[in-house]
Amino acid sequence: MCSRWPVVDLPTTMSKFLYLGMPMEQIIRAATSVPAKAMRVHERLGTLLPGRQADITILKLEQGQFPLTDVEGVTRISPRQLVPISVCKRGKWSGCGLGNSARTQSSQHRDELVIPRHREIR
Repeated sequence: MCSRWPVVDLPTTMSKFLYLGMPMEQIIRAATSVPAKAMRVHERLGTLLPGRQADITILKLEQGQFPLTDVEGVTRISPRQLVPISVCKRGKWSGCGLGNSARTQSSQHRDELVIPRHREIR
């Protein structure tokens, strides 16, 4: 077991699932509606539906060479990663910083995804 945990942030964890072959729709559910249901807050959080409140994160799907490290310190190179570019919280949009060093690498292709976060906007 390594002394530093490899959990960086939610987009990196989602990128690890993508590397392992999990379909994007399942990754999004695993980061949104599934935990909301487990926490018993699914009636108000975890999905984007009329009348519900949500924070929203826009992610880019980048193509390139991105290191992903597991709990045993083994690093694998992924051809794709999810990178946050913008967040809406409490109705206000703001850009995201660059995060970890893997995110500073240039990409060849970018697709945007909208991922709801688990916090309620008031």
